[in-house]
Amino acid sequence: MLGWTKVFDILPGWLWALALTGALGLAWWQYDAKRDLVVELAKVDKALADQKIQAGKTLLTETQRANDAELKLQKALGESERLSAKNTEVSGAYYRTLADLARAESGRLRDPAATGCRCSSDKPQTAGAPSAVNSGGDGTATGGLLSESLSGLLQSEAKANDRINDAYAACRADSLKLRTIIDEYNRAN
Repeated sequence: MLGWTKVFDILPGWLWALALTGALGLAWWQYDAKRDLVVELAKVDKALADQKIQAGKTLLTETQRANDAELKLQKALGESERLSAKNTEVSGAYYRTLADLARAESGRLRDPAATGCRCSSDKPQTAGAPSAVNSGGDGTATGGLLSESLSGLLQSEAKANDRINDAYAACRADSLKLRTIIDEYNRAN
């Protein structure tokens, strides 16, 4: 023990006090820095928790909006399918009527501009009015019947046109409904 007391005797007391004060100051500074760091971390944790809560609410809201839009699209698809089925039914009835008429005339259509027939305005044709269809040598000069080949061509073209019209009606209904849903969604944002 005698050795340590000589070390304390060599250094003056004020130097020891200064060293002890420096060591205490350094310890306090480290403690204060840690305390500030803990306070800042608590603030960051609270901000993150608030952001998580807000993100959860936003996610819930957006999920609900997406589900609502999906339901509207499903309803629009159902309506479109019903409309498409209705159009197909109307076209089918038209095809059946056309087939019945064709069977009644031995598979041949009648020329509406032929002598003795009525045109689209329901005015009777004059007896001497020439028909553009009848002027050819297709054998339709009597009775206003079109040739079998022309009747078949017109029937196939009518069917093709009706399929196009059915598809257009279904697509148009889809596009109009989709535009309405998109506009509603954009107005909600």
